[in-house]
Amino acid sequence: MDLIVETMEKTEGFIVPVNTKWLLDLTISLTHMITIFFVCYILRIACKKLLPKSSYPYVAEIICMFQLSVCSMENGTIIYPEYGVVVYAVIMFLLSAGYFIVFDANGNPCGVLTELVQRRITPSNALSACIKTVCTVVGGLVAIQHVNAFWSFGALTRHYDHVQHLHIPCASAMKTTAVYGFVAEFLATFTVRFVAGLQLGGRRWHMYVFAAVIVAVTLTGAEYTGMMFNPALATVLTYNCAGHSFAEHATIYWVSPMLATLVAIYTVSSVKHWQKKQSIAKKAQQSQMNGEVKSQTNEPLKQRKTRKRKRYY
Repeated sequence: MDLIVETMEKTEGFIVPVNTKWLLDLTISLTHMITIFFVCYILRIACKKLLPKSSYPYVAEIICMFQLSVCSMENGTIIYPEYGVVVYAVIMFLLSAGYFIVFDANGNPCGVLTELVQRRITPSNALSACIKTVCTVVGGLVAIQHVNAFWSFGALTRHYDHVQHLHIPCASAMKTTAVYGFVAEFLATFTVRFVAGLQLGGRRWHMYVFAAVIVAVTLTGAEYTGMMFNPALATVLTYNCAGHSFAEHATIYWVSPMLATLVAIYTVSSVKHWQKKQSIAKKAQQSQMNGEVKSQTNEPLKQRKTRKRKRYY
Protein backbone atom coordinates (compact mmCIF):
# COMPACT_ATOMS: atom_id res chain seq x y z
CA MET A 1 0.00 0.00 0.00
CA ASP A 2 2.81 2.37 0.89
CA LEU A 3 4.41 1.65 -2.49
CA ILE A 4 1.18 2.57 -4.30
CA VAL A 5 0.88 5.86 -2.40
CA GLU A 6 4.52 6.68 -3.09
CA THR A 7 4.03 5.96 -6.80
CA MET A 8 0.93 8.19 -6.93
CA GLU A 9 2.82 11.03 -5.27
CA LYS A 10 5.66 10.73 -7.78
CA THR A 11 3.29 10.77 -10.75
CA GLU A 12 1.18 13.64 -9.45
CA GLY A 13 1.07 16.32 -12.15
CA PHE A 14 2.17 13.83 -14.81
CA ILE A 15 -0.82 11.50 -14.99
CA VAL A 16 -4.39 12.57 -14.25
CA PRO A 17 -7.14 10.06 -13.33
CA VAL A 18 -9.36 9.26 -16.31
CA ASN A 19 -13.14 9.73 -16.15
CA THR A 20 -16.00 10.76 -18.42
CA LYS A 21 -15.63 14.50 -17.80
CA TRP A 22 -11.88 14.22 -18.32
CA LEU A 23 -12.40 12.71 -21.75
CA LEU A 24 -15.19 15.14 -22.69
CA ASP A 25 -13.16 18.25 -21.79
CA LEU A 26 -10.09 16.92 -23.57
CA THR A 27 -12.19 16.15 -26.64
CA ILE A 28 -13.43 19.75 -26.75
CA SER A 29 -9.89 21.14 -26.63
CA LEU A 30 -8.69 18.67 -29.27
CA THR A 31 -11.67 19.50 -31.48
CA HIS A 32 -10.80 23.19 -31.23
CA MET A 33 -7.23 22.57 -32.38
CA ILE A 34 -8.26 20.20 -35.17
CA THR A 35 -10.77 22.78 -36.37
CA ILE A 36 -8.03 25.42 -36.46
CA PHE A 37 -5.90 23.09 -38.61
CA PHE A 38 -8.82 22.59 -41.00
CA VAL A 39 -9.72 26.31 -41.17
CA CYS A 40 -6.10 27.29 -41.82
CA TYR A 41 -5.90 24.66 -44.55
CA ILE A 42 -8.95 26.17 -46.27
CA LEU A 43 -7.51 29.67 -45.85
CA ARG A 44 -4.26 28.63 -47.52
CA ILE A 45 -6.10 27.20 -50.52
CA ALA A 46 -8.32 30.27 -50.86
CA CYS A 47 -5.48 32.76 -50.50
CA LYS A 48 -3.34 30.94 -53.05
CA LYS A 49 -6.15 31.24 -55.59
CA LEU A 50 -7.23 34.80 -54.79
CA LEU A 51 -3.99 36.61 -53.95
CA PRO A 52 -1.00 37.44 -56.16
CA LYS A 53 1.99 35.14 -55.78
CA SER A 54 4.07 38.05 -54.52
CA SER A 55 1.64 38.71 -51.64
CA TYR A 56 0.88 35.19 -50.52
CA PRO A 57 4.17 34.55 -48.59
CA TYR A 58 3.25 37.37 -46.19
CA VAL A 59 -0.29 36.12 -45.69
CA ALA A 60 1.09 32.61 -45.18
CA GLU A 61 3.19 33.90 -42.27
CA ILE A 62 0.05 35.30 -40.64
CA ILE A 63 -1.87 32.05 -41.10
CA CYS A 64 0.97 29.87 -39.79
CA MET A 65 1.54 32.05 -36.74
CA PHE A 66 -2.19 32.20 -36.05
CA GLN A 67 -2.39 28.40 -36.14
CA LEU A 68 0.71 27.96 -33.98
CA SER A 69 -0.42 30.51 -31.37
CA VAL A 70 -3.97 29.21 -30.98
CA CYS A 71 -2.82 25.61 -30.55
CA SER A 72 -0.03 26.64 -28.18
CA MET A 73 -2.43 28.59 -25.97
CA GLU A 74 -5.00 25.78 -25.92
CA ASN A 75 -2.37 23.15 -25.14
CA GLY A 76 -0.31 25.19 -22.69
CA THR A 77 -3.00 27.20 -20.90
CA ILE A 78 -5.88 24.70 -20.81
CA ILE A 79 -4.56 21.17 -21.29
CA TYR A 80 -1.28 21.29 -19.36
CA PRO A 81 -2.71 22.42 -15.97
CA GLU A 82 -5.68 20.06 -16.20
CA TYR A 83 -4.20 16.90 -17.71
CA GLY A 84 -0.54 16.90 -16.76
CA VAL A 85 2.80 16.76 -18.52
CA VAL A 86 2.29 13.45 -20.32
CA VAL A 87 -0.84 14.51 -22.21
CA TYR A 88 0.68 17.94 -22.85
CA ALA A 89 3.87 16.41 -24.30
CA VAL A 90 2.02 13.92 -26.52
CA ILE A 91 -0.20 16.66 -27.95
CA MET A 92 2.81 18.93 -28.48
CA PHE A 93 4.55 16.15 -30.40
CA LEU A 94 1.51 15.63 -32.63
CA LEU A 95 1.10 19.37 -33.16
CA SER A 96 4.77 19.78 -34.09
CA ALA A 97 4.51 16.96 -36.62
CA GLY A 98 1.34 18.56 -37.98
CA TYR A 99 3.04 21.95 -38.36
CA PHE A 100 5.86 20.24 -40.22
CA ILE A 101 3.37 18.80 -42.71
CA VAL A 102 1.04 21.74 -43.34
CA PHE A 103 3.18 24.86 -42.85
CA ASP A 104 4.12 26.61 -46.07
CA ALA A 105 5.79 29.51 -44.26
CA ASN A 106 8.06 29.92 -41.25
CA GLY A 107 5.68 31.08 -38.54
CA ASN A 108 8.80 32.14 -36.67
CA PRO A 109 11.07 35.20 -37.05
CA CYS A 110 14.06 32.89 -36.57
CA GLY A 111 13.01 30.98 -39.66
CA VAL A 112 12.61 34.26 -41.53
CA LEU A 113 16.17 35.21 -40.54
CA THR A 114 17.46 31.81 -41.69
CA GLU A 115 15.72 32.29 -45.02
CA LEU A 116 17.26 35.75 -45.39
CA VAL A 117 20.82 34.63 -44.61
CA GLN A 118 20.64 31.60 -46.89
CA ARG A 119 19.49 33.83 -49.74
CA ARG A 120 21.51 36.79 -50.93
CA ILE A 121 21.15 39.67 -48.44
CA THR A 122 19.92 42.63 -50.45
CA PRO A 123 17.80 45.65 -49.42
CA SER A 124 14.71 44.13 -51.04
CA ASN A 125 15.22 40.77 -49.31
CA ALA A 126 15.87 42.49 -45.99
CA LEU A 127 12.67 44.55 -46.36
CA SER A 128 10.74 41.39 -47.22
CA ALA A 129 12.12 39.68 -44.10
CA CYS A 130 11.09 42.62 -41.92
CA ILE A 131 7.55 42.54 -43.32
CA LYS A 132 7.34 38.79 -42.75
CA THR A 133 8.48 39.28 -39.15
CA VAL A 134 5.75 41.85 -38.60
CA CYS A 135 3.26 39.43 -40.16
CA THR A 136 4.17 36.75 -37.63
CA VAL A 137 3.39 39.16 -34.79
CA VAL A 138 0.12 40.14 -36.47
CA GLY A 139 -0.85 36.48 -36.76
CA GLY A 140 -0.22 36.02 -33.05
CA LEU A 141 -2.30 39.07 -32.13
CA VAL A 142 -5.19 37.79 -34.25
CA ALA A 143 -4.87 34.46 -32.45
CA ILE A 144 -5.28 36.19 -29.08
CA GLN A 145 -8.55 37.78 -30.22
CA HIS A 146 -9.83 34.44 -31.52
CA VAL A 147 -8.90 32.54 -28.36
CA ASN A 148 -10.54 35.09 -26.07
CA ALA A 149 -13.70 35.04 -28.20
CA PHE A 150 -13.84 31.25 -28.27
CA TRP A 151 -13.10 30.84 -24.58
CA SER A 152 -15.79 33.38 -23.69
CA PHE A 153 -18.43 30.85 -24.83
CA GLY A 154 -17.48 28.76 -21.81
CA ALA A 155 -17.29 25.40 -23.54
CA LEU A 156 -14.97 24.44 -20.69
CA THR A 157 -15.01 25.81 -17.16
CA ARG A 158 -11.34 26.66 -17.45
CA HIS A 159 -12.05 28.59 -20.66
CA TYR A 160 -14.60 30.77 -18.91
CA ASP A 161 -12.47 31.23 -15.80
CA HIS A 162 -9.51 32.35 -17.90
CA VAL A 163 -11.59 34.96 -19.74
CA GLN A 164 -12.98 36.26 -16.45
CA HIS A 165 -9.44 36.90 -15.20
CA LEU A 166 -8.14 38.70 -18.29
CA HIS A 167 -8.06 42.00 -16.36
CA ILE A 168 -5.44 40.49 -14.01
CA PRO A 169 -1.87 40.73 -15.40
CA CYS A 170 -0.47 37.32 -16.21
CA ALA A 171 2.64 36.06 -14.45
CA SER A 172 5.88 36.13 -16.38
CA ALA A 173 7.05 32.85 -17.90
CA MET A 174 10.61 33.79 -16.93
CA LYS A 175 11.38 32.26 -13.54
CA THR A 176 15.10 32.95 -13.47
CA THR A 177 17.56 35.82 -13.87
CA ALA A 178 17.95 37.69 -17.14
CA VAL A 179 21.39 36.16 -17.77
CA TYR A 180 20.22 32.58 -17.27
CA GLY A 181 17.11 33.33 -19.30
CA PHE A 182 19.23 34.65 -22.15
CA VAL A 183 21.42 31.52 -22.09
CA ALA A 184 18.42 29.18 -21.85
CA GLU A 185 16.64 30.68 -24.87
CA PHE A 186 19.93 30.77 -26.79
CA LEU A 187 20.62 27.07 -26.22
CA ALA A 188 17.01 26.09 -26.93
CA THR A 189 16.88 28.02 -30.19
CA PHE A 190 20.30 26.81 -31.28
CA THR A 191 19.32 23.18 -30.67
CA VAL A 192 16.07 23.45 -32.62
CA ARG A 193 17.59 25.38 -35.55
CA PHE A 194 20.61 23.04 -35.67
CA VAL A 195 18.40 19.94 -35.88
CA ALA A 196 16.21 21.62 -38.50
CA GLY A 197 19.23 22.70 -40.54
CA LEU A 198 20.92 19.30 -40.60
CA GLN A 199 17.60 17.47 -41.12
CA LEU A 200 18.62 14.76 -38.68
CA GLY A 201 16.85 11.48 -39.29
CA GLY A 202 16.80 11.82 -43.06
CA ARG A 203 13.75 12.37 -45.21
CA ARG A 204 11.81 9.55 -43.62
CA TRP A 205 12.31 10.28 -39.93
CA HIS A 206 13.24 13.98 -39.81
CA MET A 207 9.69 15.09 -39.00
CA TYR A 208 9.52 12.81 -35.94
CA VAL A 209 13.05 13.67 -34.78
CA PHE A 210 12.30 17.38 -35.09
CA ALA A 211 9.00 17.05 -33.16
CA ALA A 212 10.70 14.99 -30.44
CA VAL A 213 13.47 17.58 -30.07
CA ILE A 214 10.90 20.38 -29.71
CA VAL A 215 9.11 18.46 -26.95
CA ALA A 216 12.35 17.60 -25.15
CA VAL A 217 13.70 21.15 -25.30
CA THR A 218 10.40 22.66 -24.17
CA LEU A 219 10.01 20.33 -21.20
CA THR A 220 13.64 20.80 -20.20
CA GLY A 221 13.46 24.56 -19.83
CA ALA A 222 9.76 25.34 -19.47
CA GLU A 223 10.18 26.18 -15.79
CA TYR A 224 12.85 28.79 -16.58
CA THR A 225 11.68 30.87 -19.54
CA GLY A 226 8.78 28.92 -21.02
CA MET A 227 11.15 27.75 -23.78
CA MET A 228 9.63 29.80 -26.59
CA PHE A 229 12.51 29.77 -29.16
CA ASN A 230 10.10 31.84 -31.23
CA PRO A 231 10.21 35.62 -30.66
CA ALA A 232 6.74 36.28 -32.08
CA LEU A 233 5.16 33.53 -29.97
CA ALA A 234 6.94 34.87 -26.89
CA THR A 235 5.55 38.32 -27.59
CA VAL A 236 2.03 36.92 -27.95
CA LEU A 237 2.19 34.87 -24.75
CA THR A 238 4.33 36.93 -22.36
CA TYR A 239 4.67 40.55 -23.51
CA ASN A 240 2.05 42.03 -21.16
CA CYS A 241 2.88 39.72 -18.27
CA ALA A 242 4.20 41.17 -15.02
CA GLY A 243 7.62 40.21 -13.77
CA HIS A 244 10.00 41.43 -16.47
CA SER A 245 10.70 44.73 -18.20
CA PHE A 246 10.49 45.51 -21.90
CA ALA A 247 14.29 45.46 -22.14
CA GLU A 248 14.44 41.99 -20.56
CA HIS A 249 11.69 40.72 -22.85
CA ALA A 250 13.43 42.07 -25.96
CA THR A 251 16.83 40.72 -24.90
CA ILE A 252 15.73 37.25 -23.80
CA TYR A 253 12.98 36.51 -26.30
CA TRP A 254 14.21 38.40 -29.37
CA VAL A 255 17.95 39.10 -29.28
CA SER A 256 18.94 35.73 -27.81
CA PRO A 257 17.01 33.55 -30.34
CA MET A 258 18.19 35.67 -33.26
CA LEU A 259 21.84 35.35 -32.21
CA ALA A 260 21.37 31.63 -31.67
CA THR A 261 19.89 31.34 -35.16
CA LEU A 262 22.92 33.03 -36.71
CA VAL A 263 25.28 30.75 -34.79
CA ALA A 264 23.23 27.70 -35.82
CA ILE A 265 23.34 28.75 -39.48
CA TYR A 266 27.14 29.06 -39.36
CA THR A 267 27.49 25.76 -37.47
CA VAL A 268 25.22 23.87 -39.86
CA SER A 269 27.08 25.32 -42.84
CA SER A 270 30.42 24.25 -41.35
CA VAL A 271 29.17 20.74 -40.58
CA LYS A 272 27.73 20.32 -44.08
CA HIS A 273 30.98 21.58 -45.61
CA TRP A 274 32.96 19.10 -43.51
CA GLN A 275 30.59 16.27 -44.45
CA LYS A 276 30.96 17.18 -48.12
CA LYS A 277 34.77 17.12 -47.88
CA GLN A 278 34.63 13.78 -46.10
CA SER A 279 32.33 12.39 -48.78
CA ILE A 280 34.60 13.60 -51.61
CA ALA A 281 37.69 12.20 -49.90
CA LYS A 282 35.95 8.87 -49.32
CA LYS A 283 34.84 8.65 -52.96
CA ALA A 284 38.36 9.53 -54.17
CA GLN A 285 39.87 6.89 -51.92
CA GLN A 286 37.34 4.31 -53.08
CA SER A 287 37.91 5.10 -56.75
CA GLN A 288 41.66 4.88 -56.20
CA MET A 289 41.29 1.49 -54.58
CA ASN A 290 39.07 0.33 -57.45
CA GLY A 291 41.67 1.55 -59.94
CA GLU A 292 44.43 -0.36 -58.19
CA VAL A 293 42.34 -3.53 -58.22
CA LYS A 294 41.61 -3.15 -61.94
CA SER A 295 45.28 -2.55 -62.73
CA GLN A 296 46.27 -5.64 -60.77
CA THR A 297 43.71 -7.80 -62.58
CA ASN A 298 44.69 -6.44 -66.00
CA GLU A 299 48.45 -6.76 -65.45
CA PRO A 300 48.74 -10.55 -66.09
CA LEU A 301 46.68 -10.20 -69.27
CA LYS A 302 49.03 -7.48 -70.56
CA GLN A 303 52.05 -9.63 -69.77
CA ARG A 304 50.56 -12.57 -71.72
CA LYS A 305 49.87 -10.35 -74.73
CA THR A 306 53.41 -8.99 -74.59
CA ARG A 307 54.85 -12.52 -74.56
CA LYS A 308 52.74 -13.55 -77.54
CA ARG A 309 53.96 -10.59 -79.54
CA LYS A 310 57.59 -11.41 -78.76
CA ARG A 311 57.14 -14.91 -80.13
CA TYR A 312 56.05 -13.61 -83.55
CA TYR A 313 58.97 -11.24 -83.77
